[in-house]
Parts: sequence; C-alpha cells; structure tokens
Amino acid sequence: MRTRTYLTSVLLVSALLLAVLWLTQIGTVEVKARCGCENPYVVQRGDTLYSIARRFGTTVPTLVRLNGIYNPHRIYAGQVLCLPVRAAPVPIPAPTPAPPKVALEVTYIFTATAEETEWPLSQTEEVGKRVVYPLAGIDAFQTLTDTADLLAAINDDDLPVLWVSGTGGATPDYVLVSVGEGEFLSTLRISDTSVITPFVPSPTGLRCPREPIEIIADLKMTAIDLTLWLESAGGVRYPFPIAEIAHADDVEQIERCFHTGAVFALLPPVPAEGDGYRAVMVLSHRIDGPPGGGWSAKCGSWRGGGGFYRWLRAWYGCP
Repeated sequence: MRTRTYLTSVLLVSALLLAVLWLTQIGTVEVKARCGCENPYVVQRGDTLYSIARRFGTTVPTLVRLNGIYNPHRIYAGQVLCLPVRAAPVPIPAPTPAPPKVALEVTYIFTATAEETEWPLSQTEEVGKRVVYPLAGIDAFQTLTDTADLLAAINDDDLPVLWVSGTGGATPDYVLVSVGEGEFLSTLRISDTSVITPFVPSPTGLRCPREPIEIIADLKMTAIDLTLWLESAGGVRYPFPIAEIAHADDVEQIERCFHTGAVFALLPPVPAEGDGYRAVMVLSHRIDGPPGGGWSAKCGSWRGGGGFYRWLRAWYGCP
C-alpha cells in the first residue's frame, strides 16, 4: 500500500513539472508575440536595470535605448523588457604558424684606428645583423641521403643561392658558398648596400679560393661570427657555424671545389609559386634523419636526443 502511494506521488509531481514547463514555454511565446521582442524578459521583484544588465551580459544604456525607458531607476515587477539578441560569436581563426626559415646571422666589431678610439661607435662591443629567407612551407624542404644526391639535385638552370660544405678541419665548421652572379652575401652588410663583385674570387683552374668570414666588412665593421640557422615554424633552431666563405659561378665549380662534406643548399623561389625559398639537406638513413618522406617513422627514435634531434622533431612536427 505504501509503495503504491509513493508511486502515485512521483507521477503527480512529474505531471506538475511538465505542466509548469509547458505553461512557461507558452508564456514566453505569448510575451514575444505581445511585445514584438525577439528576446523578452519579465521583470521580477527586486530586479534593477543594473542587475538585469549584468545577468544577461549587456549594459544599462543599451536596455534604456531598446525599451525607451525614461527613468532607468524605475521599473516594476511584471514589466516586459526587450533584451538585445546576442549575435553568434565570430569564430577566431587559429593562428597560422610562421613558415620554417633559413636565417643568416652575422656579428661585427668596429675596427678603430688610433684616432677613432674615442668615437662612440668604437666603444660598441658588437653589432649584429640578421637576414631571413622564409621557406615555401615544410614541403619546400627536401632531404637526401648523401652528397652525391645533393649535387644531383642542382643544375645551372636552377642554381642554389647558398651552398654549405664542410671545411675539412677538425672542428665542425662550414664553408658558406654564395652562387651565381653578383654577391648574394652582400645583404649581410651593415650599410645595406649591395655589391656586384664577390667577396671571394670564383675558382679558376686548380684554385678554389675561400676566405675567413672576416673578409665581410663594411663601414669599418669586421665580421667576427657568422651562423646559418635552420628554424622550425615553432622557433626551434639548428646552427651551421660558418668559418669561411667562398663563391662559385656554376654547378661545375661547386662540384670541383666544394663537394666534400656538402650538407645543405638554399634554392631561390620559383616565381610561379610565390616568394618562399627551397632547401635541400643531407641526412643519413639512420637515426640522423629522414630519407625523403619517411620522417614520421623516425619521430620515436629522435625522442630524448640532443639539440639536433630536438630540432628535427620540431621541424617535422613530431607529436
């Protein structure tokens, strides 16, 4: 008997709640129809325009304007106010990450004569300059497995603008070779004045000249440090410290003089595809890097490695 009474009570309460919800919905529709407002609100006892504005994310002046209220301090229970219809939020597009890039960073020191030691510039310890070459996306970065493949990837119809090879010394430093007409490295000059004559003469016969980076000088500023950086879209960087610079006019000179230990080439933009540069880098088949498109299989083996592997993971977007 007690169970039946309990069930009867539950049914009665449920029916009452449904009736209240139905009446509320009907009442809202009627209020909308009566006031011609898309978003009406019936003022409750104790409401003020300020409390209503805060509750619904609007302002008192907006409510006054929408409802033609003469005295904002006088509203009454049962009064129907029109609230502003909230516009659908405009989706904020996800920020587009910066493309990966190649950057040259040079540090200069002022070389003062005895008479110039009192100049303010001579008191400056170092002056730096950075030149950036954005790549045309991650697909513009090609990886190869050895130097022979790197040489095969270039030709005189699509000359690189920069070529990086090993110095052959005991330290892991590199030779930076500018390629083609003029001097591509003139952008490193402090004065921003381009030069046509290369800093280092092109190879002739059996001569393959190359010079220390100090030959890059401008306005009595002498270069003391030069680094080529590979930078991922997230800003993780990997350096090629440059000890010497050289120049080559064509692929034949590159192959004859600068093929040993060649690791990197920066190619110019393709006019029909935008202004992003292209890059080719030598990476081995082993843990050192991804041959071609097989990089995803390497992500796990790069985990926990040093700076080079951290850069590889960032460059290829490893999870």
